[in-house]
Amino acid sequence: MVFFDKFKKSKPQANNTQVAVLAVGDASPNTGYDSDTFWIEDGVLVKYYGSAGRVHIPESVKKIGDFAFGNNETVEEVTMSDSVTEIMEKSFYGCVKLRKIKLSNSITTVGKYAFNKCVSLANLDLPLSVAHIGDYAFSDCKSLKQLELHDGVTDAGTGAFAHCEGIERVKLSANMKTISDAMFYGCSSLKFIYLPKNVIAIGRDAFSQCRNLERVSSANGNGIKGISIGSNAFYGDTKIVW
Repeated sequence: MVFFDKFKKSKPQANNTQVAVLAVGDASPNTGYDSDTFWIEDGVLVKYYGSAGRVHIPESVKKIGDFAFGNNETVEEVTMSDSVTEIMEKSFYGCVKLRKIKLSNSITTVGKYAFNKCVSLANLDLPLSVAHIGDYAFSDCKSLKQLELHDGVTDAGTGAFAHCEGIERVKLSANMKTISDAMFYGCSSLKFIYLPKNVIAIGRDAFSQCRNLERVSSANGNGIKGISIGSNAFYGDTKIVW
């Protein structure tokens, strides 16, 4: 598709001495290119070309690059060392079989669309180091059942968890001030939301089409009173009781 052209990577030539390639689980880099492992440049995992179900990202990787695993149809489980500090844009986009990932304890940022359409991802354990979650980072992760945003998370972008139809329970970070536009749009299994006391704004369509949402309460005891509410923030939520 044309939309993703900027994320497609061409294979490096075998004589490209800047490419470090590691076999799955191997921590010793070799020069050259092996089409069944990783393409790594300057600490960025540019592309994974393998077909394994279980993948361990080597310690030489500092960032997982744009579309590095994009549209991979074989990876089911990913682990990584604490050397990884950032998951970039669309890194795991469309990994339809990915069901489990162990994130680095050093990651501070999860990029836009990073796990978008990972429809089999059932569990999400965000490390305490994560502060920023990009737009649509986990949207369409339909197998997620619960979500906990620890207090280190300060912001989550537009549509960050939109269309996560399986989410039933959400715990929001106490340090979030804004629920972004469409952040939980279409989370049709969500029944209850508890707003931290620091929340001052709920964005446009933030909880729109959460058809089973029954109750919204807040730490200050006033519900949504005094909070700026964007247009259609609760559109279609016919079961909600204020």
